[in-house]
Amino acid sequence: MSVTVRELPREEWAKLETAGQPEMAGAWQNLRDQPVRAMVAEDDGRIVAHWSLIQVPHTNALWVHPDYRGTGGICHALLEQIGAAVREGGCGFVWIGTDVASIQRLAESLGGMPMTGLHYLVSVGRR
Repeated sequence: MSVTVRELPREEWAKLETAGQPEMAGAWQNLRDQPVRAMVAEDDGRIVAHWSLIQVPHTNALWVHPDYRGTGGICHALLEQIGAAVREGGCGFVWIGTDVASIQRLAESLGGMPMTGLHYLVSVGRR
């Protein structure tokens, strides 16, 4: 077994569709115009692992004055403004991390998909 690791060019993304992860069928094509890169591990040309690098704007530090909470769409309006800024930057989605039920409902009402698992912020800068 001789595994090599490389970035998979977009013109080869069709290989990801048959890499043994049926729940991702079609997903790579939907990401084609987004700031995404695919890293793969291959054994004799066969993809045996992949990990995507998705450059996604991440919302953080939402705060609403207590007197204005739940009073008429402030968070929705803020998210629309965030969406405009994100689109200007060339991305079509935003990551919303929250444990607040009302924000979860807002995200889901806008077609957001809950993500599973724990998420980590890992520094890859200076060592």
